Amino acid sequence: MLGARVKTDGPSLSLQSRIDAAAAYLLANQNTKAIVSGGQGTDEPVSEAEAMKQGLLTAGIDETRIIMESRSRNTYENITFTKKLIPAHSEPVLLVTNDFHLYRAVKMAEKQGLNVKGLPAPTPLITIPKSYVREYLALTKYLLTGKI
Repeated sequence: MLGARVKTDGPSLSLQSRIDAAAAYLLANQNTKAIVSGGQGTDEPVSEAEAMKQGLLTAGIDETRIIMESRSRNTYENITFTKKLIPAHSEPVLLVTNDFHLYRAVKMAEKQGLNVKGLPAPTPLITIPKSYVREYLALTKYLLTGKI
C-alpha cells in the first residue's frame, strides 16, 4: 500500500481510503501480508507507514501480517524500497493506492520489474479536482522524461 499525507489529526482522506481498501482486502484474504510504504514528511506527526499500520490494526488486521517501509518520499521510492521487502515467489503483487494514482503507480512498478495488479481505493470527492490535476501533471512528466 502506497502512502499519502498524514495530518496532525490522522490520515488524510486519500490515505484513509487506501487503508480502508487494503483492510477490506486483507480481511477477505487471510493469508495475504501487507507492506505499508511511506516516510515521514517534515509536516507529518508520524510516518505514512506508521499511520497505515495503525489503521490496519484498528481494522482488525494482525500485526504479524504488516511489514513497514518508512524511508520513501515519493511513489518511485515507495516501489523501489518495497520491492526489496517482497518475499521470493510472492508475485503477482497487489498495489493499493487511490484510483487517480493507480495507472502511474502500476506503470512505475512494472518498469521496475514487478508483476503487479492494482487495487483502486476511491478518491474522496472533495479531493478529486486537486488530485486529478496533480496526477495529470505527474503522469505527463513521467511519460515524457521517465522520471517522477
